[in-house]
Amino acid sequence: MKKKIILAIFSIILIFSVSATLLTYLYTQDKVADFGKSVGSYSFYNGNLYLGELLNINFDYEHIDYGSSAPKNKWRDLLASDPSLAYSAFDLYSSTFVENFKKGFENTKKTYITNLVISTEQNKEFLVESALSKNPDDFLKFCLGGMKKYQILIDDLLILDDKTLNNYISTVRSDYCCSYESNESDATDFKIWLARNGHITNNDDMKNRGLPSFYNFPTDMLLLTYRISSNYPSWSNRRVLQEMKKFSIHVQNKMIK
Repeated sequence: MKKKIILAIFSIILIFSVSATLLTYLYTQDKVADFGKSVGSYSFYNGNLYLGELLNINFDYEHIDYGSSAPKNKWRDLLASDPSLAYSAFDLYSSTFVENFKKGFENTKKTYITNLVISTEQNKEFLVESALSKNPDDFLKFCLGGMKKYQILIDDLLILDDKTLNNYISTVRSDYCCSYESNESDATDFKIWLARNGHITNNDDMKNRGLPSFYNFPTDMLLLTYRISSNYPSWSNRRVLQEMKKFSIHVQNKMIK
């Protein structure tokens, strides 16, 4: 059961961060291990992970391919032409990711406690005790609970007709949250729909102009969907969401075996 939970957690993370990891790196075990350590270290300090944060970690650790003048994400071409690569990545390297997530988490925990012990922090005993109580398995489960929100969002979006779905997704890119050029919220109607369906619940997000930050749920996934569909005409918004759901079913089937 514990192994299945861990595999489920990795699957949810991979579903929404597969675009964050260059496939030429993803098929290199050392790069998967490096990414796992990075995510584990980040999770120790920050707890739950959103897609936007995973993409940011990926960029910080240069899991992208740089060309002569600008970053070029060649993984996108590979995924667009053969989505099965994502499935193979999970089948091959889920255990490597989880193992190194734990290493990154524990190494960061050890360093944090060591620095606290030699510090002059007045409440360091409390902080050390709090740090000692943290373990990677609990944090992985916590991530799973958070990432389930993305699957629920996908299901709700797929209920919409194509015209409404495409219109909603198209407004995300030019919304105040995602565009330096926009001073208005172009996604007002979409935001209302998201709130009514329980995908925006934070009071500050409700009061603020525009959608939540592109680093946070649900804007992170919505913006990613837009980027994929706008760069690959054969990939409609619906197809992008359906592929995410299909991958989730693939993982669940493997867990049952």
